[in-house]
Amino acid sequence: IAAAVHSDFVVRNYERLIPSVTVPAAVFSGAWGPGNLEMGRHFAEYFQDGRYYPYEHCGHMPFYEDARRFNKQMIEFGQAIR
Repeated sequence: IAAAVHSDFVVRNYERLIPSVTVPAAVFSGAWGPGNLEMGRHFAEYFQDGRYYPYEHCGHMPFYEDARRFNKQMIEFGQAIR
């Protein structure tokens, strides 16, 4: 599934559709890799209810590189949107 999502993401531009998302969204962004902090912030701002979680000391996989913080923030995000 991840490979299909990624391959679709790299060949399409969904920026115009993001504002139509009506559910809360979380954007977790590392400082380096295919994206960066500015790109994460940019996309988070497009969501009607977007929350931005920057990871200044991580790359493309903050869920792996800082798993404890990532898991804590995912739980907090889930609890906040109930």
